[in-house]
Amino acid sequence: MGVLPSTRRWGYRPGGPVAVCALIALAAAVWVSASAGAGSTVALTALEEQTTSEINELRIAHGLRPLAFNSGLFESADTHCRQMLAGGYFGHQSSTGAPFASRIKSFYPMGDATYYAAGENLLWNAGALSSAELIERWMHSPEHRRNLLNPAWREIGVATLSSESSPGIYDGLDVTVVTVDFGVRSGS
Repeated sequence: MGVLPSTRRWGYRPGGPVAVCALIALAAAVWVSASAGAGSTVALTALEEQTTSEINELRIAHGLRPLAFNSGLFESADTHCRQMLAGGYFGHQSSTGAPFASRIKSFYPMGDATYYAAGENLLWNAGALSSAELIERWMHSPEHRRNLLNPAWREIGVATLSSESSPGIYDGLDVTVVTVDFGVRSGS
């Protein structure tokens, strides 16, 4: 059973340093729909909804605020899942090789914020997992745990995508890829 998780954090504070980290985790999928706010609707899988809900329960249990759904972060995560499966690769860079920071800013721009940061957890798995199993595995990885429990985050987008006979590093397996994008924009 192949499993690869990965995390990345990127932030920008005018005049401050840029931080980037990386590592590795896993998941599964089904369909349901949920409101994205601002009059738009985004179709989420049951796994996406459950994972978002359980991340928020975990954060509350650790004295942190829950994260709000953000359609830009969801679009970033969903697009990245599709690119990784279609291209047969696994990593934070885009299918063109552009770094995480460039990709995330195209979906979740800084705007007028004086503080901006974004982070990402990735995972792929051959076989199904529940959201509880996914989060449990991430909690056993220091980098994933830091992203899940980062008190700075305010918004989230969780995307999962399954594919039969996936190319490249997935070696023709039936796999599920998960991308969780976290973000915060504040001040103006």
